[in-house]
Amino acid sequence: MNASLVPARAEFYFRKPDNMILVENGDDGVVIRASHDNFSERRKSLFIHELASEGFIPEHLHWSTESDFASPFGVKWVIDSSWVRVHWRQQRTVRARLVRIYLLASLSWLGLMAIVLKLAGAHLRF
Repeated sequence: MNASLVPARAEFYFRKPDNMILVENGDDGVVIRASHDNFSERRKSLFIHELASEGFIPEHLHWSTESDFASPFGVKWVIDSSWVRVHWRQQRTVRARLVRIYLLASLSWLGLMAIVLKLAGAHLRF
């Protein structure tokens, strides 16, 4: 694939292991920013091969070895979660769900306390 057709940025999310990845292509090489340090060296290597195969990074990195990744024009793997941002819609949705959960829990607790007090009151009458 032509290096000019490689996207400047690409974001990926992995569920197992939980990780967010940002791939940045620049003039001085490729920087991969991972939100967590939970990829083994083998998994990193496989991911880089997959990126090259799919056209997210220059094709010449497809068959690079792990020692080649440290080269000036290779791949630099960085653990950095500062780029991760939560979309405002997701924040609003989570906040609304939490409010509902707190309200339901409070109402359930009040209902249970009313039942307990009613049973305790009925028990004390005897």
